[in-house]
Amino acid sequence: MTFSVTPQPDNVPPRVRIDIDSDDPAKSFTSLTIYRDGKKIREQPYIGGSSALAFDYEMPFGVPVTYSATGRTSGYPPVYSTAWSDLSGWTTVSGAPAVAGGRFYAADGWYAEVSRPVPLLAAGRLTISPGLVYNASIELPTADNRLLQVWTDPGGATALVAYGQEGRSVSAGTGPLVLVFDSTGVTVKSTAGTEFIERAATTSPITDLNVSVFGSTARATGIALDEVADEEAFSASALTTLHVDAAWLIHPSQPSLSIPIDFGIGGDRSLRFIEASSGDSRTSNAQSTIHRPVGRRRAIVITSGPRQADEWTLVIGAPTVEAKNAVRAIVDDQTPLLLRFPAGKSQDLPDDWYSVGDVEISRIAPHAIIPMTLITLPLIPVDEPIVRQGALWTWGDVLLKYSTWADVIADNDTWIDVVAGPS
Repeated sequence: MTFSVTPQPDNVPPRVRIDIDSDDPAKSFTSLTIYRDGKKIREQPYIGGSSALAFDYEMPFGVPVTYSATGRTSGYPPVYSTAWSDLSGWTTVSGAPAVAGGRFYAADGWYAEVSRPVPLLAAGRLTISPGLVYNASIELPTADNRLLQVWTDPGGATALVAYGQEGRSVSAGTGPLVLVFDSTGVTVKSTAGTEFIERAATTSPITDLNVSVFGSTARATGIALDEVADEEAFSASALTTLHVDAAWLIHPSQPSLSIPIDFGIGGDRSLRFIEASSGDSRTSNAQSTIHRPVGRRRAIVITSGPRQADEWTLVIGAPTVEAKNAVRAIVDDQTPLLLRFPAGKSQDLPDDWYSVGDVEISRIAPHAIIPMTLITLPLIPVDEPIVRQGALWTWGDVLLKYSTWADVIADNDTWIDVVAGPS
């Protein structure tokens, strides 16, 4: 396996690119977790292929860190696949089944269902590509009378995935849908993320692969069924350092909102800069209750924990309206933000996660119409927020950007470039 980490200090915001490759096209990742110094990074990679990609936007600047990856890979010998070129081997269960353009549909515009025998698999992978089209249902029998079912709602963006008697709606995104199943349940993987559904027994054994569609515009796309084989565990690590010159205020779930700030106190006035008054006073609140009993000269103080971390105020100078609006945009949804400084250049203003209090904006020259403003951000240290970063680039984006597959191929050297999206 190849595991590489690449600092990208010139990206906006700076980040580390993490590439993982099984080095064998026949082996795919069935599980994969990326860590930075032993802690999971926020954006975990999409899995299901022989290559995976992730980005870390929260790495400290100028400090060596170790990235590591753990997981499992498996080979997937093919069991059955169809591109819906015809209905050979399929038995009509109901309706008027038909195929055209690689899709299965109901010729009478109402309902169609077909089935065919397939081997019962205790563990395997079901791939539906390039994605489910609405009002399509696929049922696959697995070992011990288990039933794996995928169904899409009329909008086509949600898949109801049922394993035995348990099922729930999960987001399927707009790209390929991959379901990896074993004795414990099914892992649903798509461009929208990864979810797991536990396995439960079904009371209605099904022996064939069934596909059905409902409605005049309903379609089912190609299906591939593979068996899990040669599963093995792996681990890897790599050391890297991200060298960045400016301080950054980083948004955890929308990195594109992140903004650079000149770290020098009273720095380059053509950029956003940290005003000299930043951090002049700090408050470390006591965790205590004061009781003043009647008849006693001295109070009784009961502490309830350690003193709170320092609260302080960051003052940012914004020389333009655009610079001011960028600061307002990053604080607008009130998500805690990460403040990062280059190593050794923090001016005693600590890297940390902060919740921003009441924002105050004032003109530097109040009696003159000039764009220079000071933005006061009261910072309250908080724990890292529990937020999940969604896909930054989806199949919907691909459809909007490119008119044909030829355009996709011309603009991307590999599939990993398509998944990663524009730099």
